Amino acid sequence: MANLRRLHRTGLIACVYRAAEWRHKDIELAAHDLLQELDAATART
Repeated sequence: MANLRRLHRTGLIACVYRAAEWRHKDIELAAHDLLQELDAATART
């Protein structure tokens, strides 16, 4: 699991949308996966 201590949720959301806008599917999916992982990690605390 990645170290998510300093990851900003809004930054990941922006990354997902910007990657989709520019049709960078691999980056979009990676950012989406990180966002899911972040949400799961914050739900546990």
